[in-house]
Amino acid sequence: MKQYTTEAYKNVKWRHSGGGRAYNLLHGKKNIVSRLYDATLQAPVYNDRKKERQYLLRYLARHGMTVLDLGGNIGSIRDRKLLSLLKKQKYLRVDIDKGSKPDIVADASKLPLKSGSVDFIICKSLLEHVREPWTVIREAHRVLKQGGVFYFYVPFFKRIHAAPSDYYRYTDEGLKYLLKDFRKVEVLPCGGFFSSLINQLYLVTYFLDALLLMGFAIRLVCRPFAKLITSLDFFDRYKLTPTFYYGIALK
Repeated sequence: MKQYTTEAYKNVKWRHSGGGRAYNLLHGKKNIVSRLYDATLQAPVYNDRKKERQYLLRYLARHGMTVLDLGGNIGSIRDRKLLSLLKKQKYLRVDIDKGSKPDIVADASKLPLKSGSVDFIICKSLLEHVREPWTVIREAHRVLKQGGVFYFYVPFFKRIHAAPSDYYRYTDEGLKYLLKDFRKVEVLPCGGFFSSLINQLYLVTYFLDALLLMGFAIRLVCRPFAKLITSLDFFDRYKLTPTFYYGIALK
């Protein structure tokens, strides 16, 4: 099953646009065109994404943990090395969407779990999609063991991406306030001015996908140039326009 393909996501407006129809046609297929489409779909913020991956690998290295993937649909993690680590854990996907067949069908703000029963929580691309993110964070704090880890990943400079709803964007100070009940919080930016600029230019190509996949062709040809431009984030010292933030909070 592809991610976000169940009944709950069929009425998202973007899915019915020209770009959305191209996505529905090509995303997740095994032919070469579909693989190239998926590989070039997202703007290349990956210079910092490598840092994020290494960061998460460090915290998942201990085996035998109970790991919750909140709002994971069919699973938030795609990286092969991270997936191999998750196989050594008690990995449980939690989602409100029954169609994605999660391990636990539940609202992330009302988890059917005992207090202090979880070692690690993945909360990737969820907090922008819930009406009351503070209730999700409060519930995560409750079910975590003392010393447990809450991993988060949230957008700052990203387009509206309803899945099926989209409510918030976050800053580092806002995150630290929401996570104030944890004893240690680290918030790290991913990307900067140049990554966010390329990300905005990519939005134009999605509209052009309606014209014989012209946007896809542009992304494919311009991919090396886009990667070069995003590498200039190295010189963006203050990172005031990151694409997203990630980090951990320790209970």
